[in-house]
Amino acid sequence: MTEDNIQIPDCRNDVETGMYYLTGATIALSEEDIRFLLSSHNTSQYYALSPKHAKRFLLLLKSKIDEYEKKYGELKVKHPMLTPRKESKKLGFSFQNNFGQKLSNK
Repeated sequence: MTEDNIQIPDCRNDVETGMYYLTGATIALSEEDIRFLLSSHNTSQYYALSPKHAKRFLLLLKSKIDEYEKKYGELKVKHPMLTPRKESKKLGFSFQNNFGQKLSNK
């Protein structure tokens, strides 16, 4: 196996021959599963894994990242949930509901 010719193990199902570069990911969880919304430019797809399967996926991905860092050097990244986000501008409004209460988002 060379770097330019990655061999994918035989699968029991059809594999698309195209490659999609992941440009975004959102993860949500419930007691039953962990859900991924993976985006590639303007296309997104949902995936759901059991918690145990997600943990095995995490361990496999970590081993590949460790292998990458041994070969190419440490990747310096920040946890996406710990990175401060820009505060969006709030649009102000005020109105009175049918019960005479004044409502506002300020």
